[in-house]
Amino acid sequence: CGVLCVSFSCFCVCAMTTATTTLKQALLVSMLCLAVLASSNRVLVLVDDLAQIDTFSIYFDSLRESGFDLKFALPDDPQTHLVDVGEFTCDKLIVFSPETDDFANFNKDKILSFIDRGNDVLIAASPETAASVANLIADNGAIPLRESTIIDHLNFDASDPEGDHSTIIAKDFTEFASAFLGAEKINPILFRGTGLIVRDDNPLIAPILRASSTAYARAGNSKEIPAAGSKITLLASLQARNNARVTISGSLSLFSNQFISQKINVDGKSIKTGNFDLATKITQWTFQQSKVLRLSNVKHHLVGQTEQQDTYTIREFVEYSFDVEQWDGKKWSPFNADDFQLEFQMIDPYVRSTLVNDGKGHHSTQFQVPDVYGIFTFKLTYSRPGYSYLQDRTNVIVRPLRHDQYERFIPIAFPYYAASFSMMLGVILFSFIFLFTRD
Repeated sequence: CGVLCVSFSCFCVCAMTTATTTLKQALLVSMLCLAVLASSNRVLVLVDDLAQIDTFSIYFDSLRESGFDLKFALPDDPQTHLVDVGEFTCDKLIVFSPETDDFANFNKDKILSFIDRGNDVLIAASPETAASVANLIADNGAIPLRESTIIDHLNFDASDPEGDHSTIIAKDFTEFASAFLGAEKINPILFRGTGLIVRDDNPLIAPILRASSTAYARAGNSKEIPAAGSKITLLASLQARNNARVTISGSLSLFSNQFISQKINVDGKSIKTGNFDLATKITQWTFQQSKVLRLSNVKHHLVGQTEQQDTYTIREFVEYSFDVEQWDGKKWSPFNADDFQLEFQMIDPYVRSTLVNDGKGHHSTQFQVPDVYGIFTFKLTYSRPGYSYLQDRTNVIVRPLRHDQYERFIPIAFPYYAASFSMMLGVILFSFIFLFTRD
């Protein structure tokens, strides 16, 4: 009994120790997850003057409510660094300092490297955009109209303090807007600032909001008009091939408390501006809180089987499948689309097949391996405006049939079979006649 009691006591102690260890591990994992989540929401905001922070308090408060940790700094502050000991000090960057030309530790090359590492940037310009900010915008696919103000004598706000119709009402959202902002309608935007010319040779950038056909850019007090009409872009977004996102606004005032709270007169009705909806939605997209896709559970195997293989035989039937999920800012949910395409290629695609979804985010297709052997690639590329890019490549070997896998008799060879047997029969007949026939 004593031995049993001792054994039972040891078992209880071991069980308690194991439970305690498991609890500690669970707590440690939870803390690590929270730390990773917190570290991915560090936002550095660069402003021309720290007194401007209160001017955008509504917008900044919405970012805090979304879980972002904001840090404000002056771009020419030598004590603030974008890179410290080889690591970036933030995960997202907001450049609300269009008029500062001296970026002490935030030069263009560092910000571009920041983007190349997969981080996100929001940039606001103005008619007084400095050369350093203009060069940064130009390297991201748009050319700012420096020293120019957008004027519209037909679509302007009646409370324009300048009286020159430079505070305009913009409502010409492009065909790309719903892909970036969602299908929900946004009220017209109150805009005061400069315009952008989106480069046609950059397929990664998309205009979101354009100026109306009656708008034009005026360079100071001169009569020069650098651009006019719908060629002027007011807001544009870029998604790099590494899924880093950049949004460029021609107006800093678009995010201000005044423009967010103000009411405008549209078609004889007084309505609230859509600035807050536009600012929050485009920021959610830019900071990876919407339209983010992830690929998982990628499999390929013979039809009717589940084991994945590295080698297939010609003319076999293969099934390829994967799961896709979309992040909505709070949780991952299944993403279903009918335009996923798979290519089975060796230099050139031999098979191109559209995948079918089951309504739960699972996509699959079946096809026959071509009668060509070599190194083939399962290639999946999904690129749609507004959504993050999905890519997957898997190499497999396609080999010919083994000697014992061929059919015993091939129908196409029947003429040769007949010729062989007729020759044998002819030899037998000739031998019989030669041996048993006298002259």
